[in-house]
Amino acid sequence: MPMALKVLVYPLFALFCFVFFCLVLFPFDSVRGRIESEIKRSLGGAYDITIGKIDLSLPAGVDIEKVHVFSLQGQRTKVAQIDEAELNIGLLALVMGKLDVNYDIRAAGGRIQGNFKQTKENIAVEADLKNVNLAAVPLIKENWGIGISSDVDGDVDIELYPRTPLKNNGSIQLKIDQLKTEAGNIKGFLALPDLTLATPQSQSKIDVIMNRGSVEIRKLGLSGGDLTLDLGGKVYLAQRLSNLRFNVRGKMGVSEKLDKALPFLMIVQKYKGQDGLYPLTMTGQLRKPNIRIGEFRVPM
Repeated sequence: MPMALKVLVYPLFALFCFVFFCLVLFPFDSVRGRIESEIKRSLGGAYDITIGKIDLSLPAGVDIEKVHVFSLQGQRTKVAQIDEAELNIGLLALVMGKLDVNYDIRAAGGRIQGNFKQTKENIAVEADLKNVNLAAVPLIKENWGIGISSDVDGDVDIELYPRTPLKNNGSIQLKIDQLKTEAGNIKGFLALPDLTLATPQSQSKIDVIMNRGSVEIRKLGLSGGDLTLDLGGKVYLAQRLSNLRFNVRGKMGVSEKLDKALPFLMIVQKYKGQDGLYPLTMTGQLRKPNIRIGEFRVPM
């Protein structure tokens, strides 16, 4: 074999052998166990995680399937599940002490693709949501007592500074094509029937802009179902979450079905407008909110 051909073929053959044996002999079970243990430790032992399958994709990719997260507080309960996730880690950023991950997550028929970056100062998240279903997060039902299903599309592009929240910036724009709740008992004190909160024909959406210390709620709207919301305003961030201030105003309305489940609304009937909606305001600090329906202050 000519020397020039050897110089070309032998390195390629060696690279092929290296990749082949990496994929065949790589200890995926050990890595899977280590990942499960590290995540459990980072969550303070309050949660357990199981990974059904993990594969390596070169140069720095990981494919994970059937991820289940369980709460260990009281009875072992599933709180989240992911059908499949593809992660591609930026090696150069990792060498520099940063985390840069492109991800593609599929769960409950929905998909989230984007990028996650973390440095010592901030966390940046980009996400493209398609048909996202909150049924993939049973934690909601565990904490609130009612299950939720959804169909949400949209984009998230935010930059968070945990130590200096006044520098937070970004945007969240979501279109809610479907939002339903199961019949249940919220926190054990408010029984609700199954409800439809948004439908494909409605203009339900969330449009939020965050810029240096304030969050502008351009639109928080639900329509076409048992609860109508049309809210806007501002939220002012603070170093301490309890000092967060907000000034949000708009209208709300309920269907006959929901009205029957909320008998206390009889108190505010006189504030209902000709459009069938109640004026709603939320002001004050998070630690001491002032929520009013018309002139009636909701006791907190």
